[in-house]
Amino acid sequence: MKKIHADIDDLKKEHGKILMDSQIETRKFSDSLSSCKTKMRKIVEDTLLSIIIHYEKQAQALDLAIMIDCTGSMASHIEMAKSKLESILNNVKETYTSASFRVAIIGYRDYSDNKKRFEIRNFGTVTDAVSLLKTFKADGGGDGPEDINGAFQ
Repeated sequence: MKKIHADIDDLKKEHGKILMDSQIETRKFSDSLSSCKTKMRKIVEDTLLSIIIHYEKQAQALDLAIMIDCTGSMASHIEMAKSKLESILNNVKETYTSASFRVAIIGYRDYSDNKKRFEIRNFGTVTDAVSLLKTFKADGGGDGPEDINGAFQ
């Protein structure tokens, strides 16, 4: 009988050791799983943040195209437009300092004005656009329709 009790005690000890080892392994697995979840969460957060920053920067980009009728009949209006546009462009540039801001200027005239039909400053800095804007002078025109469609193209 003592032998049976000793065997039972040994089995309890062995079972307790196996149970304890399995609890330790379960805890290690759980800790490892928790660490893996934390790392995955960090990767997902970093990726999402990167995507958000990318689109945020795109949302802070502004390309502005300005078209001005430069025919002779606009002479009295061109000087005022140049002054106002320079002020508006500089205000936008100063207000949205973190935004990427590019400006294109298109001066257009009548179809018949040939070489002087368009004065174009493709997308560039506000300073470049204002420099071209200052050179615009009323000229040509008088034959009818201005080439607005050409300016859009």
